[in-house]
Amino acid sequence: AGQVTSASAGARIDALLESARRKLGEPQCTALMAAGAAMSTADAVRFATDTAAPPAGPGTGFSIPAQREASAPDGRGGLTLREREIATLIARGMSNRGIAGELTISPATAARHVANIFAKLGFSSRAQVAAWAVEHETNGHG
Repeated sequence: AGQVTSASAGARIDALLESARRKLGEPQCTALMAAGAAMSTADAVRFATDTAAPPAGPGTGFSIPAQREASAPDGRGGLTLREREIATLIARGMSNRGIAGELTISPATAARHVANIFAKLGFSSRAQVAAWAVEHETNGHG
């Protein structure tokens, strides 16, 4: 009694993922899942504890960090200055770890920025971000 079986844990995870897909939409959920899969266990724990907030709703068991900046129809995809800088580094072929080293941030933070870029631009690959960055000649400053 009181033990969680792997089947019940799997069902709970599936239910939470389905709820996230409904709330976030498939592109953002896919981007966040990819960012999470790219993290080490230590980075994932650090990310989870760094972004901890009250649950998104009763019984949800998870929270969604609030977006800090609204998307603006300015030709930059609504990306923040930091996100445009990271898009440029992606266009240079840098990994999350490389971006983290270049910008002196954690790989988890780099992964979070990449996931935000994917979600804001509706992309699912770094190649799409790189093409977008080249097309928009991002340099992190406009």
